This record gives sequence, structure tokens and C-alpha cells, in this order.
Amino acid sequence: MVVTLDKIDMAILRELVVNCRASYRAIARKTGLSPNAAKNRVERIIESGGITGFTMKLRSKAAGVGCFLGLVSTDGTEDIQDFMSRIGENPMVTHVIELVCASGGEYLVSGEHPSHTMLHEYETFLRDLDGVQDVEFHTMHTPDGRQGCTANFSRVQLKVLKCLVQDARMQVNEIAEMTGMAAKTVRRALRELMDGGDLRFTVSFGQANRGVVEIMVRITWDDEMISEDELIEWLRNEYPDEFWAPWTSESEAVLFAAFSVGALLDAQRISHRIRETPFVTSSTLMVYLHAENFPCYSEMKLKEILEDVGI
Repeated sequence: MVVTLDKIDMAILRELVVNCRASYRAIARKTGLSPNAAKNRVERIIESGGITGFTMKLRSKAAGVGCFLGLVSTDGTEDIQDFMSRIGENPMVTHVIELVCASGGEYLVSGEHPSHTMLHEYETFLRDLDGVQDVEFHTMHTPDGRQGCTANFSRVQLKVLKCLVQDARMQVNEIAEMTGMAAKTVRRALRELMDGGDLRFTVSFGQANRGVVEIMVRITWDDEMISEDELIEWLRNEYPDEFWAPWTSESEAVLFAAFSVGALLDAQRISHRIRETPFVTSSTLMVYLHAENFPCYSEMKLKEILEDVGI
């Protein structure tokens, strides 16, 4: 079943991206629905393939990783599927996205890196591939910082985590049944995990036709006129329904802004509007064609923690 998602559905998705364990009551408050209507909406999105799973991963500070984003331009001679698979084989890569391109080929690559040395080696690998003409690479600013592995979980928490690795939205009674612990104990452990700040609870998206066009706008700005935080706040205020998330370069005044829009004309309108602002020096519109997702380094790191303690 293919379902076109409306603005309310997209608002629900935004809430679940931030916290996939958000209650239907909390979602209802944010969207103006009743809890039962919010539940029905979430179930419909899942049935449509818009959500393929509820996932949990270590935040960058807990996994000891940084984030990166790269643009790979080719001469168009590559086999697209084979090329995307090849550049996604590296364990640091989480997403490879084929972009609309007037000539040749263009791909957006993102992921997590445990060291700048490994990242440099991967960039060199990309540049040496047949057909590759240019690679633009950025280490990205991460709000929670990169401080090394700080996660420290109790055995009770680890038992709960083992369940959440399977389904990050698993309910308390299900976890209690699987672990043999009291519901009260599970509820307390969940609260500790949610408040601890080492974990991110989010969703995995499917390839279903969600009735939206996904785009990225590469923005360079004058940092003497406006700060990074002010630019992001401007985007949120200007495009409250379309703007999803920002990724900012650590070394340059370059921001990649993700949007979901209803049509290509809307994408063009947003890109042109951004370019016309006095504090923006350039904006480049990138339209998604096809995406390949790969296991996340921080997800694998969490599974290693569970394996190491025999949970």
C-alpha cells in the first residue's frame, strides 16, 4: 500500500525522528490530533513503508565518533548501483544518495568516522575510483560533541537495551516479559536511559512514495553577518513545515540543509529564496533520486557493548 503523506503525517515523522519513543499523547499535543488519531496515523505511515523501523544508536560522544558528509562527482560512466554499493562498503558510511545531475553523476555520502586518519584514507579511496572527477569532503559539527566513549550502562539497563536494539519503540510490558524483570524496574531503566543523553531514539525511513520530494541545499554564508545558530533559526522560522535538519562544516561556513517539499517547484523556490538573502553567498539545490542505507557505526558499537558483557 502506497500512501501520500500530508503535512500532519510529516509533522509526526519529525517528532519520531527526534524521539521514536514519543507517546501518542505527546504526538497528539504537537499535531492537534487525539491520541487515537495519532496512533492510527503512525500505523498508516508504517503500513505505507514510510517507516521501516524504530532504531536506537549511541550518540557521537558516546560512540567516540565524528560525522562527515561528502559530495562525489563522476563523469557518468559508472554503473550506478555498483558504484553506490562500492562507496558504501566502508563501515563508516551510513547513507549514499544518488542526486539529480545535469551531466555525469553526483552522489551524497554521509556517515560516522572514528578518526580523521580513517576519514582521509576513505576520501583518497573515493578520489582514486574510476570515473570520479571531484570529491568535496566535510567533517560536520555535532551538537553533542565528540568526547570519546562515555557510555556506562548498568546490567539492568543493558538487558533493556538488548530489547530496544530489536525495536526501539518496544513497550514496557513486552520488555518485562522478555527480560523477566518487573515492569516497574523496566520503566525506571527506560527513564534512566532516556535521560542519560548517551542514546538517540529515531526511525528508519523506507523507499515508499511518501508524496514528497527530498532535497538538500548546500549553503555558504557570511559568518560576519550571521552566526551558524542564527542561520539555522532563520531556516526553521522561514520553513517550519519543510526544513528537517542542518549539517554544518567544522572548518568552513558551509551548511547542508535537508528539506521535504511537495514538488520540485517548491524546491526551486526555497533554494532561490535562500540565495537572495543578504547573508547567504551561495545556495546549491540537490534533489534526491535514490538512497542506499548501511549499518550505522554507532549502532554496531552498541551491539559490541552488549556482546562484550554477554547480554
